[in-house]
Amino acid sequence: ARMFYHGVYSSSHLRGLKFLAELCFLKWEHKGKKRVDAEVAAVVNRKFVHVVRHIIPGAGWTADVEYDRVLQVEKALETTVYSQGLDVKPTPPAAGKGKTGDGAAQSGKKKKGSKKK
Repeated sequence: ARMFYHGVYSSSHLRGLKFLAELCFLKWEHKGKKRVDAEVAAVVNRKFVHVVRHIIPGAGWTADVEYDRVLQVEKALETTVYSQGLDVKPTPPAAGKGKTGDGAAQSGKKKKGSKKK
């Protein structure tokens, strides 16, 4: 639901965003380094980094390359507005924990002290 709120509807859509981020950066880098292309590249790469690092941490995606692209574009634009808050990497959720937080829901094991009726 959180990915949907940020305009990412599936993992396939996120992969498309990753490719778009790369293409925008390459256009800026190899086609004259225009300011407008730099701003588009920074926004798209920032969107990808934000979703991967803050919306779905621990889901198997990495955004280090895209974060470096944002920094590279910012250096050319002489600003830091696009990378604000992206350097903070939240800890991914603990693996194997169910909604109850005890891990019993996914492991199929009973909690200590519970009796079978």
